[in-house]
Amino acid sequence: EPGKPEAAGETGSTSAAPTTSFPETPAMSLTRGVWEQAVLAASRAPSPHNAQPARWRLRDDQVELFEDPTGWLSAADPAGRDSQISLGMAWEAMTAALSLSGIRLGQPKTVPNPYPPPSAAPRTVARATVAGGGTMDILAVHQDTRRCWRGNFRAAEATELTALTECVSRHSQVAMPIPDAMRESLAKWYEGATLAGLGDAGTARELYQWMRFSTRSPAWFRDGLSAECLGLGPLEARCAALLMQPSVIRVVVRLGLGHLLISEATKIRSATMAVTIRAPLGQPPFETGRRWYRFWLAVTAAGFAGVPMSALADSDTHRAALLAQAPVGPGYALVNIMRLGPMPSPPPPRSARRPVADLLMD
Repeated sequence: EPGKPEAAGETGSTSAAPTTSFPETPAMSLTRGVWEQAVLAASRAPSPHNAQPARWRLRDDQVELFEDPTGWLSAADPAGRDSQISLGMAWEAMTAALSLSGIRLGQPKTVPNPYPPPSAAPRTVARATVAGGGTMDILAVHQDTRRCWRGNFRAAEATELTALTECVSRHSQVAMPIPDAMRESLAKWYEGATLAGLGDAGTARELYQWMRFSTRSPAWFRDGLSAECLGLGPLEARCAALLMQPSVIRVVVRLGLGHLLISEATKIRSATMAVTIRAPLGQPPFETGRRWYRFWLAVTAAGFAGVPMSALADSDTHRAALLAQAPVGPGYALVNIMRLGPMPSPPPPRSARRPVADLLMD
């Protein structure tokens, strides 16, 4: 369950830290230094295009989470579902981070918000009370090592495959394996969905806005999708900076050449496993994000990296084709798709994050 420490060994990692109980202490033991470290740790939670919409405020014994609407993707996420999922991930990341200091974060009281946001001002998403006497979450130590890997995976060894299979099985309410026999179809659907997205002017423009092709970009170390995290070498990054321009990519797609730029069939085939991410019908996206993030941390603890294949979930046509062959079960809705494989060595580069001063509302 979100915010509930898992029993030792449940993550599939043989090196997971044991569960540790802390003595009851006043809530004010959450010092400024501990708070800022927790904010930085929580910022490692993923968000669409690495836009990082989460902002935080500590007021007395209350932790408050805000959404910065400038991190909302109006073209790719008009209903705000993905933004709310990422905010739920950020909340779960904060809960785990505070647990390392023996701080217990209560269940959040969420605030419904409309989309599009009425203004660019940050708005409250959730709040909860903190207290001492918490229990260390064994998944918390894996927040800093969680990575997206957009390259080819090496083949998994038998023991690794067993660990991943057991991890997915334990999180069956969140993730379901996609049969390996569907891998070629999955690659075809993903390519078609990506091209459909790039063919939309607003989506293409928004994606380009968040791409960072060079270290000379002022935002390279702050946010967005850097070339190194996208797995692009220097020459590929320079080419992408030109070809991914919205006015150019639309022409490339119309000419039927888009697959030369975005095909990930080889990468998808290399994955140890592909899974659908699902949620009960009617579950708030904020709660979905909390549960998905815990699954992602458990995958990390098992020694694996993953990457969402969001374009496939966002395309009505291609999503329907997937669900016709890999249904997510009665009473559930498809949230996303992930491909998973062994964590590369050395690990992929860390994606950029904003400094703590940018994340604080106080």
